[in-house]
Amino acid sequence: RCGPPPYGGRNPGVLQQLTDLGMTTVVWDVDGADWACPGAQHIEKTVLAKTSPGSIVLLHDSGGERDQTVAALPGIIESLLDDGYALVPVEAMLR
Repeated sequence: RCGPPPYGGRNPGVLQQLTDLGMTTVVWDVDGADWACPGAQHIEKTVLAKTSPGSIVLLHDSGGERDQTVAALPGIIESLLDDGYALVPVEAMLR
């Protein structure tokens, strides 16, 4: 099992709790900033500008209104696939 520490915090206590739960700590390198609800186009542009091979993208599926995130996904996915990226679960990257 994989999981990010809350808010990306990597203090020793949080990391130990994840380890105690048998989880591999995974942290993102691309923050889509969808938590701020800046609009679907902004989310898409942010993700595409910051993504590089091996990137882990942070987007949210809970914690508030997510219509903008959902609206941004088709453009993000299409652009990344067109650029030759493979979209895989984090677990596949760790194998």
